[in-house]
Amino acid sequence: MLSKQSAQGGSMNREDVIRMAREADIHVSENNSFADDMYISTLYRFANVVAAAEREALKENMNREFEKFFSAAVKAVREAEREACAKVCDAWSKRSDDVGGYCAAEIRARGNT
Repeated sequence: MLSKQSAQGGSMNREDVIRMAREADIHVSENNSFADDMYISTLYRFANVVAAAEREALKENMNREFEKFFSAAVKAVREAEREACAKVCDAWSKRSDDVGGYCAAEIRARGNT
C-alpha cells in the first residue's frame, strides 16, 4: 500500500519503502550504518521505479478504456442522429411524393457502409 502522497503520483518516502519491504519479508535493518542507508536507498529507488511503471500501466489501461467508451458513445450518437434525420424524411414523404422515403432510405443505408 502506498502513502497518500505516492498514491497521488508522488514518490514514496523512506518509511513507506521500509514498511513495504518488511511486508514483502525483506529484512531491513535500521542501524543507521552506511551500508544500511545504501541498502534502503537502493530499495527506495527500486520502489519508485516500480511505482512509476505501475502508474504508466494504469494510465495506458485508462486510455484504452476511455477510447473504447468514447468510440461506442460516438457510434451511438451517430446512429441516433441518422435515425432522427431518416424519421424527418419519412414524415416528409407522407405529405408529398416519395422523395422523402428515398432520402430516408439513403440516410439509413449510410449506417451500413
